[in-house]
Amino acid sequence: MGSFRILKIESLIRRVVSEAIAFRLEDPRIEPLTITITRVEVSRDKQHATIFIHVRGNDAALRRTLSALSHASGLLQRTVAQQINVRHCPKLSFEEDIAAKRAQETYELLAQNRQQYPHLFEENGESEDDPTSQSSESADTEENSEDPTI
Repeated sequence: MGSFRILKIESLIRRVVSEAIAFRLEDPRIEPLTITITRVEVSRDKQHATIFIHVRGNDAALRRTLSALSHASGLLQRTVAQQINVRHCPKLSFEEDIAAKRAQETYELLAQNRQQYPHLFEENGESEDDPTSQSSESADTEENSEDPTI
């Protein structure tokens, strides 16, 4: 885990770049509503900042967005330098967040399984085919049969 200062810089860069993408960039290759900045990693020497993004859409949209963000990195870096208080503004670079992509793929697989096997995803967690599940009536009769006073 990084120092408090690095964590603070990462947080500020994330906020400033998110706002700049949403409100300042006018590149037609960038669709602000499809981009999520998942995390920012600043190097220990504070000279480099890697901004990890997730783009909803296909691989072509991701490549187009990464290209446009790399092209706009100078403007974004100037914006960051103006809004955060550091001696040297880190050089910004953009990368796809693989973890977010894998999480999305896992979610899609779970959704497919839910459609294919709905009996495994019942709300109460019980299945009629499951021999270990008991209805409340059968549990009550078993309790009463074990009690010798009744």
